[in-house]
Amino acid sequence: MSKKKDKEKEELLEEAYMYQIEEEEEEMEEEKKKEDAPDVKPAEKKKEEKKGQKDEVLTAKEIEEFHEWQAEKKRKEEEAKRSPQVTMRQDAMKNLRKQWEEESKMVTGIFRCHQPKGGGVKFPFYKYPWDELKWYEMVDGCIYTVPLSVARHLRNNCAFEVHATAVDPETGQPLVTVGRREDRMSFESNEFATL
Repeated sequence: MSKKKDKEKEELLEEAYMYQIEEEEEEMEEEKKKEDAPDVKPAEKKKEEKKGQKDEVLTAKEIEEFHEWQAEKKRKEEEAKRSPQVTMRQDAMKNLRKQWEEESKMVTGIFRCHQPKGGGVKFPFYKYPWDELKWYEMVDGCIYTVPLSVARHLRNNCAFEVHATAVDPETGQPLVTVGRREDRMSFESNEFATL
């Protein structure tokens, strides 16, 4: 974070410096034009010099407004430069963050271990970049309070499909059976939340 802030400060200072150089160049051009124009009276020239001197002394409020204006200008330029991919990535991160908030809610339920029957399991788990790796140790038939993401993992991802083949008695052709789901473990919620 501090590197990012330092970089932003450097960019802001560089922009202020470039802005100051541009103003000085514009002032030099105006002075050149005034020198080339001989019909300006000396009294008016002195008034303009005094006016210019007054403008050079900026108050703290004016400096703050300038920095705010500059930051707003920079933000608008960055928005204009953004590609649709960047915007889509930011939207995806927002949606992922919402999903993480939903799945971080705690649910209470009974852990069931089907392989081996009545056994237990110890496993590490984290799903989102904001999660920390946490170890869970569970025994069959015990009640646990875990995040919704862990409950959904136990319910949906801890299974395997059983594939079988058989021979059709009429035609003698092999039949393939796919997709019978065999659970290794599951989590039965005591609440009415959808897992």
